Amino acid sequence: MLNPEYMERVTDHLIELYQDLEDDILKDIAGRIKKNGYLTATAERQAEVLIESGYTTEEIESLLKPHFEDIDEEITQIINKSGLKHYEDEAKAYRAVNKNLLDLTKNKHAENTINNAVDRLIKGNANITQSLGVVCNGENIKLNKFYKDKLNQAAFKVSSGAFSGQQVVRSLVNDLSESGIRVINYQNSGRNYTVESAAKMLVRTTINQMTGEISLSNAEDMDQDLMEISAHAGARPSHAEWQGKIVSLSGDNDKYLSLDDIGYGDVGGFMGANCRHNWYPFFEGISERAWSQEMLDNIDPEPFEFEDKEYTFYEATQKQRQIERTIRKYKHRVMMYDKVGDDESKLIAQVRLQRQRQLYKDFNKAGKLRPTTVNTHVYGYDNKKAEVKKLRKDNYKPVDLGKFGKGVNYYKIKVNWDAASSHSIKQLDKRNISKERVNYWVKYGAPVEQIKDYKYAYVTKEGVAVVDVNGKLITAWSKNDFDEDMIRIIKKMFGE
Repeated sequence: MLNPEYMERVTDHLIELYQDLEDDILKDIAGRIKKNGYLTATAERQAEVLIESGYTTEEIESLLKPHFEDIDEEITQIINKSGLKHYEDEAKAYRAVNKNLLDLTKNKHAENTINNAVDRLIKGNANITQSLGVVCNGENIKLNKFYKDKLNQAAFKVSSGAFSGQQVVRSLVNDLSESGIRVINYQNSGRNYTVESAAKMLVRTTINQMTGEISLSNAEDMDQDLMEISAHAGARPSHAEWQGKIVSLSGDNDKYLSLDDIGYGDVGGFMGANCRHNWYPFFEGISERAWSQEMLDNIDPEPFEFEDKEYTFYEATQKQRQIERTIRKYKHRVMMYDKVGDDESKLIAQVRLQRQRQLYKDFNKAGKLRPTTVNTHVYGYDNKKAEVKKLRKDNYKPVDLGKFGKGVNYYKIKVNWDAASSHSIKQLDKRNISKERVNYWVKYGAPVEQIKDYKYAYVTKEGVAVVDVNGKLITAWSKNDFDEDMIRIIKKMFGE
């Protein structure tokens, strides 16, 4: 079972990747504004500005392609990890009552379900990226059109003398930071979403469809009718009615809810869009309920007051998201004004950003709420530090690991699979390690220099990959093959 906490955090790194994409687009736009001299544009430069502003589809795709590759890779990892965890958790539950699921590698239906989920998610991500745009002056504009038309219109405004360059630039920056990069008309819904909202909804919905299908198939194989639904604080009111309850898959047991009662299969119901609930087998007469009615009645913290207004826990989480969006808006303004060289507007944005950060801190303190760092990163100018933060575990500190090597703060390498030897590929197959897992370990593992300026091991709690400076894979092994020495190294690097 994927618990609500897992479902809440499973998209954290994916959201960071999308935010990097959004930041790069906005910085690129700001850079083009500065390059084209909108602050000082004259009529004589009008034609030149128009030529420079024009952006071809190929150029936009070139800008975004590295981000899309990282996002697709992360999506694959999320689905494979979630599918495996859900299946293993259900297998453990069934083993407790002497029922045995097939091993996942032998369960073709479950494997196909996971693979189909990966395909659906990558296709859904493509739909998101093809629908990127902005909301400017209340108008929904696809990214291609914005680059081709809106920047040119800005040049016309300046060259006509009707507006100053400063007015045009500030209007553009404020509109863009207010909007952020949006998913325009998402899935033909007629609605626009932030990239973060669209990505979260897509991933959670796909995971829910996948795990729901796996659970129903497992239940059929195990002749299991009852499932217990998970519960979490801050559930939307319609979901609070059935969370923590028992459901009969057949609907034949009148003591419990039916699939219709919980809205299974509906976009707004159990395992629907953005739902964080899941379920697990419940064995009547053997299992103990995880949630009593008294526990469910008191699952939400007490309401609290902040600035003369009372907030329930659900309302407080909505307020958190609203403040986080405002923080990102001012972060984007600081970033873009820095890029275009408008120091006065940048300073104003910095002051407002700091106020929002303080508001966020005070609100969380008042409600004893956990902050969401993925939405509140500080804008900085040292990109190397940002990359290091992603690549290293939060609690990892470089240490001397004796014969194994010496931990280093940062060394970014991408696996060059074309250079991999047939022996190393066979070794992966023998150890049941996919290329995607190796890519993941190298990308997010803690780097250990084994031979100075030549060979590096990338260490995670799940596995280790060793590559040379050119990205050639030397070897890799998963935690299943950790010996006592490797376990000691893991503990030394990451703690117990």
